[in-house]
Amino acid sequence: LFSQLNRRLAEVNQLAQALGEHHVRTLTVFAQLHELRDASTQGHSQRVAVNALSIGQRMGLKAQDLQTLHWAALLHDLGKILVPDGILLKEGPLMETEFLEIQKHPSFGAETLEGISDGFQAVAEGIRSHHERWDGHGYPKGLTGQEIPLAGRIIAVADVFEALTNDRTYRAALPVELALAYIEREAASQFDPEVVEVFLELYRDGKISVSLQPGELFHPLEGASRGLAE
Repeated sequence: LFSQLNRRLAEVNQLAQALGEHHVRTLTVFAQLHELRDASTQGHSQRVAVNALSIGQRMGLKAQDLQTLHWAALLHDLGKILVPDGILLKEGPLMETEFLEIQKHPSFGAETLEGISDGFQAVAEGIRSHHERWDGHGYPKGLTGQEIPLAGRIIAVADVFEALTNDRTYRAALPVELALAYIEREAASQFDPEVVEVFLELYRDGKISVSLQPGELFHPLEGASRGLAE
């Protein structure tokens, strides 16, 4: 796992050079902010970025689009720095009003980047759209199908898989087989079916990074009130 992760990160570093040293430093600092607040998600964004990049490469994205995808995946939870600790770190189920606050994080993150530089627009759109659903029932805009930016569609799959297969304060990790079954079942409803197909193909080829923590069996529906990939 570590050799695979290091190899992917080396590829990412090569892609990142085109952004320029200043922008790389800025985005790297932002990427660390959320995880400094929530130890239970340590490494989450990095693992999402690694798997999102694998999906993008298999789908034939060009270098610039891969670069955008990487940073959008690494920063997809940036907006959670503006979510109050009492909600973000809550161990039990969220109340409806609290979940509405959590749902603001894609827009918060996107707007943060847009306020810094117009050059971050494509990255911001990937961040803003990673909780949209293929069937139009996602947030923040309720986009449908290919209205959702491709980066957001890819991050959605990588994000949910990583979140389900790792412990959270409010539930235990789901075994990989059940996480894969959930993602396959949600193709064409929650997820872009083409992205799901590529993701499952990559998993069968041993190209998807998995980092499981010990935990009891968790059924996806038990986490519905929190959102599967917070």
